[in-house]
Amino acid sequence: SRGSNVDVRGTVNARGLSVDAASADLWRGHVDVSGALSFGDGPHRVAVTARDVDAATAAAAISGQLRVAPAGRVTLVATGTGATTTLADWQWRARLEVGESVNATGRVAWPGEADLRSADGAWTASGRHRLGGVVPVEWALSGQARADSPITGQVRVASTELRDATEVLRATGLVDQAFPPVSG
Repeated sequence: SRGSNVDVRGTVNARGLSVDAASADLWRGHVDVSGALSFGDGPHRVAVTARDVDAATAAAAISGQLRVAPAGRVTLVATGTGATTTLADWQWRARLEVGESVNATGRVAWPGEADLRSADGAWTASGRHRLGGVVPVEWALSGQARADSPITGQVRVASTELRDATEVLRATGLVDQAFPPVSG
């Protein structure tokens, strides 16, 4: 397990906060952040890069204990810019890549990639993953950057051998090991 080394270089003055570089060993990976935030309206920007982050550790830290957590090493590159302090009004771009992993009790592999974009109060997200390393899933979602906004979109699951999908359920502990064998 990595430590929690943190290094921040920046300035604060009457106009705002500028972070030239901030880095931390976080979630068994490494995170770098830079940006500038004005006090009040003005130009704001943030850039985040996360490398080799453990998905299960990050999910537990963000969401609490999960019955089944994502498994794999994650890379994230995200940028945001805006003229107000309301994050929903910013323009965001993010790219997430998840590496190969193995299924285990309480852990499901989900290798693949996803993209998120937002502008003018609306967002879109799409991705391609192999749930459990065997079930191809493509998805595309969109919505408004408001808590009461519905999410619309599609999730497509490609044809998968039932035997392979059942093995993922067994390996992650979602079904009892005594579950009868499945063919097809």
